[in-house]
Amino acid sequence: MRADQEAARAAVLRLKDLGKGFQGLPYMTNPRAGQDEQALSTCLGGPPPRQHETARAFSSQFVRDDGRRVQASVTFADTAERAAADLRDLRGAKAISCLKDLMIKQLRRLSYELHGIDVVPISPITDLPDVVAYRFTVVIDVNDQDITQIIDLISAIRGRAEVQATFQDVNEPVESSLESRAMLAMLNRL
Repeated sequence: MRADQEAARAAVLRLKDLGKGFQGLPYMTNPRAGQDEQALSTCLGGPPPRQHETARAFSSQFVRDDGRRVQASVTFADTAERAAADLRDLRGAKAISCLKDLMIKQLRRLSYELHGIDVVPISPITDLPDVVAYRFTVVIDVNDQDITQIIDLISAIRGRAEVQATFQDVNEPVESSLESRAMLAMLNRL
């Protein structure tokens, strides 16, 4: 639907939402994104994502010189009930296992030697009822040195809109104040 696509584009994360130090790089299409979304949805017990999606927009890839990365998307489901069900699936008992398996598959695809991965639920935005978040702690080998990446995945809904963002940094998590500001900026534009 054209109106949904315009609303998704208008709501998606912008450079000004993040503050100083970030630069925007063009969004890089992942040729396996649809396959990964389908695998995650199947693992969680939900229907194929594209079956109930009416629009989707991606932000630029926002990066800082120190390696911090932020990227977001806004998707519209065909009904508010479907958006709520998608969020419930992400809160479900299978979520951690499904997310961990998908991350392992994605890292192996990139030929990273994985030395450890942990996924735990977090709650970075305390004043929003319709949000779920997880923190991935990933240890990979880079030139015979262990590098720890901390990736926060935050998903929230507002009506039919599903807002998702990843916040990544080396050795430490991105501040929850930045995560909250970014998520609220997108949700408030819906």
